[in-house]
Amino acid sequence: MKKINAFIIFFFLFFICRLGIFYFLPEQLGIKKGIIFAVIGALIDLLPMVLIAILWKKYGNKILKILFYSYGCLALVYNVANLCIMSSSLKIIDFDLMLQIVDSLFIFFTSVGWIYCFVLGGVLVTVLVIGAKCRNIGSYSYLFFSFAICCFCTLFYIYGNGRFFYTNFFRSEWIIRPFAANIFYFAKDVEEFLSKKEYSEILLGKIDKEDIGVLEKKGLITEKKVIPKKVFDKIIVVAMESIDLYYMNYYNPDIPEVVTKNFNHLLDSYVSFSNFYTAAQPTNRGLHALLASRLDYEFDNAPVPNLFSEFNKNGYETYFLSAVSGYYGKGEQNIRLRYGPKNVFFSEYFERKYSLKSKGWGLDSEIIFDEAKNIISNNNKVFIFISTIDTHPPYGNLPKEGDLCFKDEKVKNSKFLLSLCHLDREIGDFIYKILPVLDERSLIILTSDHSATHGENYTKRKSLTPDRIPLIFITKNSSLCYIDNGSVADNYVSQIDFPSTLLNIVGLPIPKSFMGGDVFNKNVACVMYDRNTISLVNETGEIRYAVDDVSPVSKWYKSYYNHIYK
Repeated sequence: MKKINAFIIFFFLFFICRLGIFYFLPEQLGIKKGIIFAVIGALIDLLPMVLIAILWKKYGNKILKILFYSYGCLALVYNVANLCIMSSSLKIIDFDLMLQIVDSLFIFFTSVGWIYCFVLGGVLVTVLVIGAKCRNIGSYSYLFFSFAICCFCTLFYIYGNGRFFYTNFFRSEWIIRPFAANIFYFAKDVEEFLSKKEYSEILLGKIDKEDIGVLEKKGLITEKKVIPKKVFDKIIVVAMESIDLYYMNYYNPDIPEVVTKNFNHLLDSYVSFSNFYTAAQPTNRGLHALLASRLDYEFDNAPVPNLFSEFNKNGYETYFLSAVSGYYGKGEQNIRLRYGPKNVFFSEYFERKYSLKSKGWGLDSEIIFDEAKNIISNNNKVFIFISTIDTHPPYGNLPKEGDLCFKDEKVKNSKFLLSLCHLDREIGDFIYKILPVLDERSLIILTSDHSATHGENYTKRKSLTPDRIPLIFITKNSSLCYIDNGSVADNYVSQIDFPSTLLNIVGLPIPKSFMGGDVFNKNVACVMYDRNTISLVNETGEIRYAVDDVSPVSKWYKSYYNHIYK
């Protein structure tokens, strides 16, 4: 009876802590899912106690009793610590709260169900076949070890598919990650965070002439086109969070015009693209494509040539400004080691500088844009890359009081539309305030880290796979690469084509490791799905290729990752 009472008390305390963690999360998550996740997390924490209790009951060993209560107390301390850290700092979690946990479990149990059938079959055989004297000992022992095997297989799968069950230690790991996991991973996570990772060299392979001919016909490889070079001393790239092309009223009348009035004006006034695709998602992959012109962020576990490295070589002062935490996903460490900007500022820098505190996923973009204005005014030759977070759930940022968005019934009742309106106003304020002090040697580019993956789906697509995002070139030059301001280019390109384009515009050499071409001289968008499928999209439709097949497209991809496929 005491054990049952202990289970009830511990479960209740674990559940309260995890539910409290859910309450303080910046993600939008219904209370029903929050309760379910908290229950699952509490039950996972109780599982080792159940095993210890079974052994305690059988053998009556005092050491097992001590272990039973010690484990419970340690797990409770862990959960309370998580709750305190979350409630005090509102730190963020990885992989969108592991929302696919149910699908993951289903895949797991259907894929390794034979292991459980074998184990349970063995238990049944043991009970039926072994003699009466041995049955108790044999069945109990076999049952215990069988159960241990099942637990091991499950935990092994959980660790291998952490997308659904756990995240990195720093600013992560919340609702579901079991306490027991940290016994093995706590020290490892801290060590990895504090130490620089050893990076391997990126190797490039070759493609047969016959395959090159096929790739040229598909438009994946294009001849370099001579374009008029522009002298741009001040370049700003803004990668907005999750901004789909169809979140613009300019392309989608379902978005009220008042929400994106500044975006509409910019699309009318400057060179833009209507078929610029996300090359890979989520954010780290999209930014990798925008910076390094490469498709696989995970395989590029080494510094590769990128926009920062090339501008550094040519005398530019380079900056990476982000509204999110530098600890999230080891973001600051990865940006510094992979891309090498001279100056890296994440939310912690701005919090210290302006005595602020992040809300939700990060800081208001107004703060980042103000910093960019100061940098531009204090540097003669500069490249700035900005990553915003305003339009990520829970959509907490609002336009200023009295804004026309509050007078529209549809908008004022939608957190998403209000957040989009807020970003539109901040972008407009930034652009229109900074343009008067800039000359023809300045260039501002607006785009997104990836297409829609969250929130209200105004895109009318069946799924939120990589799709079109904005690409707007803002300059006082009357034209850009033979295209007049106010023109909309409708050729098909993707994020991996952006770095080559920018370097080509300013007349800098394009590294051989860049997978993309020039957006002004290409008409096929290359997109990667889930790291195993490459899609080529143009006006005739979409064709997908498996990475592991022997098609010219697959060979082309592997040639850029020869350090993996050699």
